[in-house]
Amino acid sequence: MNQRYPYRLPTGSRARRGAMLLEVSIAAAVLAVALTGLLSVIVSANTLRKVNRETAIANEAARELIENAQGLAFDQILANYQANPDFDVQGLRVQNGDADGFAGEVMFPTVTNGGVVELREDVQDAALGMPRDLNGDGVIDSANHAGDYVLLPMRIRLQWRSVTGNRTLDIETLLTRR
Repeated sequence: MNQRYPYRLPTGSRARRGAMLLEVSIAAAVLAVALTGLLSVIVSANTLRKVNRETAIANEAARELIENAQGLAFDQILANYQANPDFDVQGLRVQNGDADGFAGEVMFPTVTNGGVVELREDVQDAALGMPRDLNGDGVIDSANHAGDYVLLPMRIRLQWRSVTGNRTLDIETLLTRR
């Protein structure tokens, strides 16, 4: 044994046992990192699946409402949905604090004037293509066109509490007299 270096490195089975312990520890750490990553991917994929399902439910509800509106007499669409603008959607949870308790709402380019809800051509709403001539007379005015519209812009708004937080889907369409 050298006096300068009294310590000898282990040899044989003791050295091999130490090396094996180090290898096992490194392998366990690598495996833990890999499993954490895999678990994160699984959780994210499950969340995305739920969000996609909710969005599909919202789109289907909007499509059904538009089809139902097209099945009504054209001059009755506005009156029907102004009387009952809110609707429930099975499979969507209402947002916390939602006053009416419904996930869906139908909206038109209207203004309340002296307690009367008026369908107006001069409403500013780019998503609905407004302002727009709704009665086909070639003039955009501020009169109430609830009784003489030939075009009816309509927005279906769905708001729900998702697994990722509050979500909103707006679908705009333009209904025309057939």
